[in-house]
Amino acid sequence: DWSAHFDDGGNLGLLLLDGLATVDLDDDLAIALARHRLPETAIIDGRPSRPYSHWHYRCKGLRITHRECVDVLTRRAVVVMPNSLHAEGERRRYEGELPGEHNRPAQVAADVLDKAVKEVRALHYLGIPREDGRLWQAGTRQRTALGFSGVCMKELNYHRDDVLHLLSDFCQVIGD
Repeated sequence: DWSAHFDDGGNLGLLLLDGLATVDLDDDLAIALARHRLPETAIIDGRPSRPYSHWHYRCKGLRITHRECVDVLTRRAVVVMPNSLHAEGERRRYEGELPGEHNRPAQVAADVLDKAVKEVRALHYLGIPREDGRLWQAGTRQRTALGFSGVCMKELNYHRDDVLHLLSDFCQVIGD
């Protein structure tokens, strides 16, 4: 327990070096989508109001990217670790077993993790609220699915079955 080594309010930050990467998820929809799309890893942490918000990997060659609700942190970024106090007053904690000799971040190829993060971001975009409602809603689902499919097939080189699997996961997450 690291918290015993800090004064009140002290935190522990991990400097991401040597191929470490963290996917930082900022809302419940991103977390739910990540549980369907991100590669499994043994080290995940969060806080009581936002469990499963940091997914830790060993992954070389990935770049830091900041996008709406899904960030990839690597190469000298600092991540606040469990037992640290979040700005909202909650302690971060591990979800599941504590790290150890047989419980480490998963080794994942950069292209695999990058693809999974892009999928979470794309699906998140379909489900976030907007002033005029969500993109994915009654009366617009078919048009939205067709547009989304076209982008995935053209820009990401996905095949029809890949897109159908993505949309199926999205519908399962949002209960549609």
